[in-house]
Amino acid sequence: MKIRKAVIPVAGFGTRFLPATRSVPKVMFPVFDTPAVHYAVQEAAEAGIDRNQTTSLEGVISMDPEVIFIAQPPELGGEEFRQKLLSDPALAQLPAIREGRVYLVENRLFTTLSFWNIRGAEELARHVVELVDSGVADFKPLYEDALPLWDKVERIATRIYGASGISADDRIRKQFEELQGPYGHFPVCMAKTQFSLSTDPNLKGAPEGHVVPIREVRVSGGAEFLVVVAGAIMTMPGLPRVPAANSIFLNDEGQVEGLF
Repeated sequence: MKIRKAVIPVAGFGTRFLPATRSVPKVMFPVFDTPAVHYAVQEAAEAGIDRNQTTSLEGVISMDPEVIFIAQPPELGGEEFRQKLLSDPALAQLPAIREGRVYLVENRLFTTLSFWNIRGAEELARHVVELVDSGVADFKPLYEDALPLWDKVERIATRIYGASGISADDRIRKQFEELQGPYGHFPVCMAKTQFSLSTDPNLKGAPEGHVVPIREVRVSGGAEFLVVVAGAIMTMPGLPRVPAANSIFLNDEGQVEGLF
């Protein structure tokens, strides 16, 4: 059987590469002046892979994005990557691709807590404002607030994780029913293993047809969302007595300090 599809996970903070990854996300870490992820994609293509999924690309596609920002400088292949997106027939129907709204932002702006450059953020914001003012934006979330909680979880599982469905015992199903009334409009935060799109950390690649077992549902009333625990996963503890956010601030150069 020929393998044609691959998932390239690029999540995480790159702690093993500290302190370098404080300013550059690990996926963009330069190896001979080329982002590390480029080598993974290139090798996959040379091996005959014709479908690469990087992190939650399927989720982005399902939202029909009106605009796409590429946090990769031209000298590191940003423009080349932009042209590939614009010419990819699999993405042709996305509004952002169809209208040519694919932009390169300043090379020090990355969608990660590792580093945030305010000038890049301003550039991105200007593109967003321009799009909003144009009146053509038609952003579509993965699900509407009115969708029942069970259906929200099922949509995430089937459209993002490639599952055939979700499962839960009678106790969890009853919990969904009880929460639907007061919290049915809440969005859902999934808690599952980061090592696979399924709940089995040993199931690699881009598996399809698996079932996502729901083990627990927790209400985060203050933040107004539900945490759905799937499979065997340990969640992070709550905030400390003094949240780290209290030490985060903008310096005189417009850069964020206090993240580490």
